[in-house]
Amino acid sequence: MIFAWDTFCAFYPNHIQERRPFGRIRPANFDEAWIITEALKDGLAELPYCTTCHTPYLVIHGCKYQQVCQMCVLNQMRKSKYLIG
Repeated sequence: MIFAWDTFCAFYPNHIQERRPFGRIRPANFDEAWIITEALKDGLAELPYCTTCHTPYLVIHGCKYQQVCQMCVLNQMRKSKYLIG
C-alpha cells in the first residue's frame, strides 16, 4: 500500500497542486489508507483494471460519486492544462 502511494507520487509529483475531489488528497494519511485496505479485504471496494489506461483504479461500492479511473482523470487534466496553458 505504501509502495503504491509512493509510486503514484513519483508519477504525479504535482498532484497536490491539482484540484481534488472532496477538496482532499486520497488517502490523506495512513488511517485513510488502512480504511481503504480493509474495504478491499471486506469486499466493500475493488480495484478493477481500466480498459483505457490498463491500470487498476479504486471503486467503492455504494458511493454516491461517479466511479471513474483516477489515473485517466489525472491524465486528462494534465493534457487539458497543457492545451490551455
